[in-house]
Formats: sequence, structure tokens, C-alpha cells
Amino acid sequence: MKNILNFLRQTRIAPTYTVTYAPADSRNPHLPIQKYGIIEHPRHLAWKSQAGNRLFTAFSSRSDRFIAFRADRVLSVNFSGWKILTPQINAKVAKTLTGATAPVLA
Repeated sequence: MKNILNFLRQTRIAPTYTVTYAPADSRNPHLPIQKYGIIEHPRHLAWKSQAGNRLFTAFSSRSDRFIAFRADRVLSVNFSGWKILTPQINAKVAKTLTGATAPVLA
């Protein structure tokens, strides 16, 4: 019972969003518009590269990895639902949201 309560304290429900993205060089030339599921809204994750491009890095809602996007190539960001985050994924997402990986733009 104690393990279950501890697990529930470390998990949380997070909003997920669908990002419609048009990359400059697509791996699939016949599919230039791509959709990605991410956890949390990108406005919390934006930063600027040394080349002057606005970027954001978000945690994928479908796999255990981060995805980087150029803000000028994002066509839309739409709410898609909720996801229960395991303690491991919650820790990775929390690092991103606290700005441990990149400075946040105003």
C-alpha cells in the first residue's frame, strides 16, 4: 500500500499537444507536413539559438525522447488530451519546465 501511495505522489497528469510542423528538409519528401505529440505547451519551452532562430524542445508524448522544433516552421499547436506521466518521464519533463536545459524567452 505504501508503494502505491508513493507511486501516485510521483506521477501526475499533464496536458498533451499536437504540433503541426513543416521542416525545411523532410525525411519523407512526399509528406512535408508532419505532426508530433508533445507534453506541455511549447510557450514554456522556447529559447533562442546562437544562429538567432527561435527554438523549443519538448518531450514526445509517444516515445521516450525530446524533439526540437524551429518556431518559424511550426504551423499550429493544438490541445490533444491528457497523459499520465510515470515518475521517470515526470522527472525528465520537470527538468525541461524548470529551465534546466535552455533559457526561457519572454
